[in-house]
Amino acid sequence: MYVDDETTVADLLPSKEYTNKNVDVSDLSTGIHESLEYLISTKLLKKIQVNILKMRFGIGCAEMSFGEIAYQLGLPRERVKRYYEDAMKKIRKS
Repeated sequence: MYVDDETTVADLLPSKEYTNKNVDVSDLSTGIHESLEYLISTKLLKKIQVNILKMRFGIGCAEMSFGEIAYQLGLPRERVKRYYEDAMKKIRKS
């Protein structure tokens, strides 16, 4: 899955040589949730953008396509994609 035209989600994950086999996945999930909540509290991202990112990357649920997210939220697919793209731009700039 691509984050943007050049970056995949796998590029954002630590390499195997740096991965500790004793890392608790729930700790990672908690950290991600806290980071996303921080982005909301700082007004960097709208709550809808955070929800779309969570669905897109499977945080707390299965990974979803833009079409699946659109169906879940009752929004047009292109609107969901735009929210996602705007959120990713804001994150990269911060």
